[in-house]
Amino acid sequence: MREDGTGGMVEVSQEEFAQLVPPGAAAAIVARYDVDRSDSSTDFFQVRTVFEVVIGFSPHTRDTFSEMRKAAAQFTPTEHLGPGKTICRVRAVLTRNVTDGSTVWWAEQFSPWHMNCEPGGDGRRCHFMTRQEAEDFIASSPPLIPYDVGGQLATAEFRIFEESIEHREKYAGGKGYYLKAEGTYASGWSVCKYPLPLRGESVVVASYLARPGIGRLVAGPWEAVPDAPTGKLAQVVEEAIAE
Repeated sequence: MREDGTGGMVEVSQEEFAQLVPPGAAAAIVARYDVDRSDSSTDFFQVRTVFEVVIGFSPHTRDTFSEMRKAAAQFTPTEHLGPGKTICRVRAVLTRNVTDGSTVWWAEQFSPWHMNCEPGGDGRRCHFMTRQEAEDFIASSPPLIPYDVGGQLATAEFRIFEESIEHREKYAGGKGYYLKAEGTYASGWSVCKYPLPLRGESVVVASYLARPGIGRLVAGPWEAVPDAPTGKLAQVVEEAIAE
């Protein structure tokens, strides 16, 4: 492993990259940073990949999520896509029907009165990356206090709603098989597989795949969960949005 302290990426020429590809490798596992350029007001939806870095290799071209997850765990910005990672939202769900005379809230609906007790004050937006973390949150939280609605008690309990980060879009216009936690139309990291050889004059690889004396370091730092990209990532994101 190459310790460079700059975010862990090296840019190499195609000739240098050929020296790094293991014998028998048929595909590269690639981490991509996507920028959401959608505009719902004009019914325009587009996600553009602005940066790619090779984080592993594979002896085959089959879409195997376990293989992608293992590679994702080695690269700091995509650790949240590694083995066992998922999206778990903890929501407060009504356990009985409630009405104020004009509106009915049914059992199993999300409780509008207990949202402030959910993770981050809104479990719809705030989520955990493992089921165990979600279960620990519920175990450490006090029981939800019933809320008086027109003389009726609105009672609720926490439930875990799990969403997969494994996307299967093998259809026209789809993005193939890939890992991504933020959803299709969102900015953030994703991991997929490309057959070899790769296109382009140069290739960026994770530093642990490089060798001393080969390529040049790519400036960082890079965030593990890139809500606010910095360094070179911030630059390419800004350029993509401005286009």
